[in-house]
Amino acid sequence: MLPRLAQAIESLFGEALRPAAGLLRAAAQVALIAAITFSAIRAARTFRAFRLGWETALVVRCPRCRRLVADPDLRTCPSGHPIRFPSGAARREERRRRFHHLSRVAASSGFLVPVAIALAAAAGFRMTGVTRMQGPLASLTASIAYLFLAAALALAGLAISARRRSWTERTLHATTSLLCLAPALVLSLLARGFERPQPRTIGHFWSTPTALYVSWGGRAHRVGDPASEIEAELVDVRAPALGIVWEGLARFRAGDRVVRWRGRGGTIARLFERWAAPLSRRGVFLQRSTRSVFLPPNVRMWIVSEPGKIRFGPGGDFDLARPATPPSGPLRRTG
Repeated sequence: MLPRLAQAIESLFGEALRPAAGLLRAAAQVALIAAITFSAIRAARTFRAFRLGWETALVVRCPRCRRLVADPDLRTCPSGHPIRFPSGAARREERRRRFHHLSRVAASSGFLVPVAIALAAAAGFRMTGVTRMQGPLASLTASIAYLFLAAALALAGLAISARRRSWTERTLHATTSLLCLAPALVLSLLARGFERPQPRTIGHFWSTPTALYVSWGGRAHRVGDPASEIEAELVDVRAPALGIVWEGLARFRAGDRVVRWRGRGGTIARLFERWAAPLSRRGVFLQRSTRSVFLPPNVRMWIVSEPGKIRFGPGGDFDLARPATPPSGPLRRTG
């Protein structure tokens, strides 16, 4: 449903969306570079201060000789002139000396927090898929989502930084960060829904003279004796009211042995299979099917997930390259 909506919007406003999508994508990349650069500079400065023992503390400058005094227990400057610290300064300094290790741990957050923010910014950029989205509407939505996420991370860094701030200020920063995080999550999910699904390889299976293997998640698993044919049990899901057409792989069957598919979509397919009766009463219709796949010896068969179906075959039978982006200029009649 969402890909069709995105296709309709792009057909109407495609010429206006492409420049805006490109501009926001560049802004998201600049935000990523800025977040990593500023976090790295701040982490380096605070780590150097932590290593050398530099701290921000209350000092008193002597009114007569202008010399600095940092110890609240002293009542005179190095020149012997009387000085006075604010009330409670000596008690706070005594507390910091008593819990020195806890103070050092708290000071270490000064460079750990920027490192965590830089890693979160890089991970968020990858998760939102700013550079992976092909459609202009999906790219536009993903870029806006990342800008909200970058703002949320910046405010979160201010809320938990080691600098002295009032609890009112920290609460305000944390609340604003959560308010920015909510639209970032929603827009990121919308961007994934707007993007047209592309064929992708979700696993492999093959048979050797000694065993049968099934691969998912990048790892091969020996599941039984060699077989010349394997049956794939599929679950078809259709929701006409929502425009959903989906097919998932539930399990394999080789002779008497049943192998659950634990790769992409396997758990969802079995859940749909289990709740078929309640879902059918709510307009979601399921159908089970079995497909037999011939296994030549030592030939790797690919499991490819396409929009609305699962395909099996050797790797040369599939074209998994992304389709070329259509030209942005007006259509012209040829011939």
